[in-house]
Amino acid sequence: MSELTIRCECGTLTGVLEDVSPKRGNHMMCYCDDCQRYARYLGDAEKWLDEWGGTEVFQVAPAKIKILTGADQLKCVRLKPKGIYRYYAKCCRTPIANTISYKTAFAGLPVAILHGENKDALLGPITHAVMELTRTVLRLSILTQSSLLALL
Repeated sequence: MSELTIRCECGTLTGVLEDVSPKRGNHMMCYCDDCQRYARYLGDAEKWLDEWGGTEVFQVAPAKIKILTGADQLKCVRLKPKGIYRYYAKCCRTPIANTISYKTAFAGLPVAILHGENKDALLGPITHAVMELTRTVLRLSILTQSSLLALL
């Protein structure tokens, strides 16, 4: 069966992501300011963001997500009045999922909370990036600074 375990950092909230495959979800990187703000809101941005401020996410149909234990720890926040609904485990402030609205049939899960022997094969390669221009500008800035320092 193609399942991955969902687990918050402290292990209080657990679940299963069912029917996982590259054809059943979108494996992507998000570099938007809202994801970055959310990571800071949770209190440990370095844990959830890559070196360029990106979050690795797997988007699936919400029906594929089953919470088994710790559902009472699930909390929702919106960082802007019309922002994304972001769910996290309040016991340890682990991001669990996000949705645009209750009307939208997909949820994004941070890849860091997914666990299983064949995780990489089930998720497949990263095929999408959102707000990648932000990352590109940061990389160019760092490369330019490095080049200038090398000339000195």
